Amino acid sequence: MEMTKNSDIPNQSLQIPKIFTLTAKLLQAIATKLATLFAAKLFQTSLKLKIPKRVERFTSSKIRNRKKLEVKSNKKYP
Repeated sequence: MEMTKNSDIPNQSLQIPKIFTLTAKLLQAIATKLATLFAAKLFQTSLKLKIPKRVERFTSSKIRNRKKLEVKSNKKYP
């Protein structure tokens, strides 16, 4: 996280990687339609972020593969 210039509050926004910025500028210079398609592709795909260690235990294969408990009720609902 980067600090903002005028305060000690950390900047919480995600930074755009330079490769994306340079690619977009190059495509804009070549063809506007290519730049538009590139931008659409960026917005349509999701970011792949690392899973924090505190969450990994919930996504482990042991927990995901547990069988669900089925409870059958004798009550008949109208």
